[in-house]
Amino acid sequence: MNRKEYYDLFLKEWGLESQYNQVLEEMAELTQAICKLHRPDKQNIKADVEEDVKSEIADVLNCVEQMEHIFGYEEIEALRDYKLKRTVERMKKDAK
Repeated sequence: MNRKEYYDLFLKEWGLESQYNQVLEEMAELTQAICKLHRPDKQNIKADVEEDVKSEIADVLNCVEQMEHIFGYEEIEALRDYKLKRTVERMKKDAK
């Protein structure tokens, strides 16, 4: 199965609203994992926390890619390119 087929399967099984909620949940878990990187808590072993961050990044990327599948890959990719170029132009302007 390719990713598109997985995403279609998830949508069929759980529905659109559930997938919207899933992406929100995964983004929150990534936020929490990243916050743990800065805790001075001795119980947190840095390697374990970094592995959690990596795992949460994978979850978020899968969910975001599914959202891209739902809302239109080509349009979103064009928007991403536009925003990257716009940021570079802002950097150039700020450097002057």
